[in-house]
Amino acid sequence: MLRTSRELRAVMEAFYPFDKDGELLPLEKRMSFLASNANFALPAQLRGFAQATAAFEGSPQIIQISYTAADQTGTNPKKLPPIEGVERSSETRPAAVGAMRARQMLEWYAEDYGADLLWMSLDHYTSPKFDAEKFSVPQGQGGIYRPVARVLLEEAAEALGLEVTPQEMQTYLNYLGSEEFGEYARDFFGSVSLSGAAWAMIDTGATPQAVNLASTKWMVETVRQGLDEDEVIIEAEFSATGSSGEEEAYPYWPGPHVPEGAPVMTDEAQETFLHKITTFVKMTDADAIAYEVGSKHAAKAGETFKIDIGKLKAAQVAMRETMGRRIAYAGHGGTGFKWEDDLIGPVFKRNINTAHLYAGTMSQLKWVDEHRAGIEGRVKKAVGRGRQMAEVEAAADSAIGFLKSCRSWQLGPQVREVIGKMEAMKVEFRDSAANE
Repeated sequence: MLRTSRELRAVMEAFYPFDKDGELLPLEKRMSFLASNANFALPAQLRGFAQATAAFEGSPQIIQISYTAADQTGTNPKKLPPIEGVERSSETRPAAVGAMRARQMLEWYAEDYGADLLWMSLDHYTSPKFDAEKFSVPQGQGGIYRPVARVLLEEAAEALGLEVTPQEMQTYLNYLGSEEFGEYARDFFGSVSLSGAAWAMIDTGATPQAVNLASTKWMVETVRQGLDEDEVIIEAEFSATGSSGEEEAYPYWPGPHVPEGAPVMTDEAQETFLHKITTFVKMTDADAIAYEVGSKHAAKAGETFKIDIGKLKAAQVAMRETMGRRIAYAGHGGTGFKWEDDLIGPVFKRNINTAHLYAGTMSQLKWVDEHRAGIEGRVKKAVGRGRQMAEVEAAADSAIGFLKSCRSWQLGPQVREVIGKMEAMKVEFRDSAANE
């Protein structure tokens, strides 16, 4: 049985990394969660990740299913075209049914190996690309009802201090009201509902600020009120993480951790950032957040990025002061993080995808190199289960390596203790009149 969002919330608070003065606790009192992305086809990585969590005393781990992985697992013909003569027959949304199937698979492996510290997350449910030219005219009416969208946008612009021109407002309304945005939102809502994931990410960070805030607020409220899912931890993206190869100077928060020669944020920029991110979290009521800290997705071999520790610290302290609870930072592009001790804790969830893909692919490359003659000769041992077992082992080894660097390796007893205390505080009610 997978762990719940309520249990993860308890662990989030128990491992808050700052003291009452906003200073980092000693290293031995901090840890980061490893969030491992499982990709299509899921079984090899899911089996390996479950074993990594189950080993010895146990290690907590979040297993992430991306929008694309869910779509492919649900056999979306646009993402996974069938062969000629075959059509997808299910009427259930591919992403939603794929997320449900992913959970089922993960539960199987958790049961098989006794992996009792696994949580499931929906990762990078990314909204349609915002194209100002395309959405200068309406694109259907399947999204947010326009009068509602207008109110959301006006509130967002006012709260963030943005000047939105009438033309921009129309473009924003056309985007949020479009069939394309509606399809995306329905995929997210369906996936949350059918998967029962403990964590779910709304990824609208690449849209204009007003659109990002308005759409995130609407989607969170729909999950909480429309779906009556008030416990799932919802992660929002305040600003998008870039990708490797995008050359753009990142300005760091001033302080001792700034790389030599790197640009730094002005006092005004710091103040504006803290105002906007705390406003964003307060208005959306998000539980976790992603924002730029100098990392990039899909880091290539040997490529690392210096993470903005000063910005992490300032933002997390400010958000806790605003919300009265921890707003966990989710570290996207975690493969390329230049991992330092001061990141352990402030980075609550370290997302790893590319490194796991690389480990699995290299296991297959090595297998083919070592067994080429047997493969070509159709020797059963060379073409049989050993190749798949090598990929499972590679996934487990990759996860264990990151669990150790996150200092969550073998923290099973401490995490179970936190969960046990939370469960002990539950009050059980009974109808005394029933026995009278």
